[in-house]
Amino acid sequence: MKTEILQIYTFLKTARKLQHTMRYTPQPYGGFENDAEHSWAVAFTCMLLASRIEKELGITIDQERMLKMALLHDFAEIETGDTKPWDRKAREGKEENERAAMYTMTESLPEDLKTEFRDLWEECEARETVESKVVKSLDRLDPVLHRTIFEIEWKGNIEEEQATIEALDARQLPRHAFSKVITELFEEVKQEGLTKNVFKK
Repeated sequence: MKTEILQIYTFLKTARKLQHTMRYTPQPYGGFENDAEHSWAVAFTCMLLASRIEKELGITIDQERMLKMALLHDFAEIETGDTKPWDRKAREGKEENERAAMYTMTESLPEDLKTEFRDLWEECEARETVESKVVKSLDRLDPVLHRTIFEIEWKGNIEEEQATIEALDARQLPRHAFSKVITELFEEVKQEGLTKNVFKK
């Protein structure tokens, strides 16, 4: 029987694959962003906004749980890969496939970590708690933030259709509606993106 440390080490070998799980978000120096970079960016933005969202909503956010969710939220993509938010066909069965992948990859963990990680992933997917809403909101916002900061235009017919302000608002605003803080950040990013010609009117 494996010791708990060996179980954790085995899991770490899997977790490192996030660094080689590529997304559809281009990097300014060529190639594409990986899931580890994206998960860090989401967690970092969560950390920056947490106290402002607490003040706005008059609540206390469990920041430790939120940051754990941010780090784990795309873990299943090691097995399933990334999907574009507007690609409806590719997203069919996405949650079921990711759940199966998440449960398979955490199976070898010690019982306490296995239960915790699965529960965190399920909570994040359900988007019912404030912590999960923040993570999922910033998960959706992060590619827009990334493209705007690095001035990466959306190229190709399908991508250009999704880069209009109308399409952008339709994807983004429903996810951010619970928080004026996050909505304000999105609006700032959008306006800067317009001036940089990242997005189209």
